[in-house]
Amino acid sequence: MKRNLFKTLSSVVLTVLFISSCQKESLTVEKDTIVSSDAASKSEHNNQCRLVSLNTNFGFTSSVSYNNRGLANTWSLSYDFGSVVYTMLLEYDANNRLTRAKYINTGDYLYDVVYYYNKKGLVEKEKWYLPNTNILDDEVFFTYNTRGDAVRQQSFIYGVDAHIIPDAKGNYTRYDLYIDGNLVQTGLYTFNRSNKNPWTAMKGIPYGLPGYAFQFSKWWETSETIIFYDEEGNPYYYYDQNPSRTRMRMNDQDYLLEVKHYDRLTGDLYQYSFDYEHCGDRDERVRGDQPAADKLSAWTNKKSKMMKIMSTHGKELRENQLKLRKQVVEMNRNK
Repeated sequence: MKRNLFKTLSSVVLTVLFISSCQKESLTVEKDTIVSSDAASKSEHNNQCRLVSLNTNFGFTSSVSYNNRGLANTWSLSYDFGSVVYTMLLEYDANNRLTRAKYINTGDYLYDVVYYYNKKGLVEKEKWYLPNTNILDDEVFFTYNTRGDAVRQQSFIYGVDAHIIPDAKGNYTRYDLYIDGNLVQTGLYTFNRSNKNPWTAMKGIPYGLPGYAFQFSKWWETSETIIFYDEEGNPYYYYDQNPSRTRMRMNDQDYLLEVKHYDRLTGDLYQYSFDYEHCGDRDERVRGDQPAADKLSAWTNKKSKMMKIMSTHGKELRENQLKLRKQVVEMNRNK
């Protein structure tokens, strides 16, 4: 991770970046500091188990490709059975740190994202620019605890503020999402069975891009509960998974191959399947069984809908969160 492949050039360029960023942050300088993902030789990441794809029975899929250093250079999230696709094209510096991304929404190139790091090597800020310009659309700030776990993610420009609670094992048990200081949504998670979270097998990606409160827990959760709040702060459950009914299957390295969650409110099954490569001498490629497309309840694909909104950014995330909250509140009031 710490190898410097272009010792003289990289050290000079990085020094210029740090000095320049302290005086005046410049997108032009940031562009010059990017080291091509194809410029480096193979690294140890090429010999590690890594996630290739994820499939579900509720219309959400994910796929990852890697550069010749074994770092993720394309990450796509597909929703509504492929009708909406968010893609991040990723670039790294000579120290294998994510430095820049292009954000593409269903074919439309919308943003350039630049990542800034603190002295501990953790992302402390994202800056979102309109593509190929110096026009700033948003800044997202990160706060960490003493263990290096993210505890807050905040945009002052759009009034979005996520408070995140990790446990001592590195699993995120709760988040609270605020818009303009008002609590809009809560996510609650249980972790009753040890495993290796498939998201952590995407080398180079520090957390879920581009969404809010999408930090990678050490384990995959045994349940997820999503709650929305009306303007008076009254809670309304969106879905509520039963941890006692969750079923998991893992490979020889304890990475999840399959997981099944059941919603207490509707009885719906939410099923995930994971596909890996380089997972040991016996298994060059390891796959979970493909989930069958289940018929969900009348409030169809609500898991996919929530995930899609949380994977958006800025104005779009803000507007869609408030829209979904209104739908959930009205749905529950009309029961």
